[in-house]
Amino acid sequence: MTQPPLSSETFLSAAIAALPDLATVIEDQIDDWAPQKVPGTILYAAIGDRLARTDREVLRSSGIFDLVERAMRGTSGGLDVWIATGLIEGLIAKGRTLGTWPDIASLLGPQSRSHAEAWDGTL
Repeated sequence: MTQPPLSSETFLSAAIAALPDLATVIEDQIDDWAPQKVPGTILYAAIGDRLARTDREVLRSSGIFDLVERAMRGTSGGLDVWIATGLIEGLIAKGRTLGTWPDIASLLGPQSRSHAEAWDGTL
């Protein structure tokens, strides 16, 4: 059965449910940009940065990359673009800096991996 498209709000709520530490990242970005709305790409890049700093087993057991994959497969409001150009590209950049990218890359689903390969060119 096909699931309905995710909105950014639904994605963020589900991401926090999967990894409660993400709440702080999201709140910090909202606070930093207030009173303006935080740009989606920047918000999702901050999430990608945090994911790159998270233990691989925690990431694996959280199901966060299943959620990312679902968001990459058709969303509303540009969420797929924010996931691709924010979260995944932020994840790659921080993962490369920390030396954790190969481990993280192995957790990606096919849509996420495809974007990572196109952007990074080294998977």
